Amino acid sequence: MVIADGEEYESGKKDRHHIEYRLRNKSGEYRWILDRGMIICSTGEDHKPLRIIGTHTDITEIKQTE
Repeated sequence: MVIADGEEYESGKKDRHHIEYRLRNKSGEYRWILDRGMIICSTGEDHKPLRIIGTHTDITEIKQTE
């Protein structure tokens, strides 16, 4: 699901990306990550984005509260 969503975004089918997933860190614990991105520059001739910005935010505490 995460990979498919990222591929749609990178191919230019979607202009924004927003997904939550769990990721294992170096110490072996799992953390919840909010991954957001946005295409900020027009796509080239191959219809792929030229410039993308985004963030990864640790939302583990929020998920535990839910």
